[in-house]
Amino acid sequence: MRGNGLPYALKPRVPVGGGKVAIPDHQTQSGLYVEAKFGPSADLTKNQKKAFSLDPDGFRLDHFLPQDMGAATAAIASNLAMTASRPRAKTDGSSPQNRSRGR
Repeated sequence: MRGNGLPYALKPRVPVGGGKVAIPDHQTQSGLYVEAKFGPSADLTKNQKKAFSLDPDGFRLDHFLPQDMGAATAAIASNLAMTASRPRAKTDGSSPQNRSRGR
């Protein structure tokens, strides 16, 4: 959510005990807390791990790797290539069935 995420003050706070809180990236409309991480070395903070252990069904970790981005880009590019290589339909009504044969 780099650059487009919620301001820090608006992010949800999840109490984990001892006066500490975990701050996930956002909360879905159904109430599920979501934390998004990118990269092979990305990890949850200590408080996020604690919150997840306290309520594993209430949290979702979206962990993206560089190859995930490559796969998504490849899928989009292949779809664009297929669309671009299709013959375009004629829109002026000049299909072979409508043309006269030189009469």
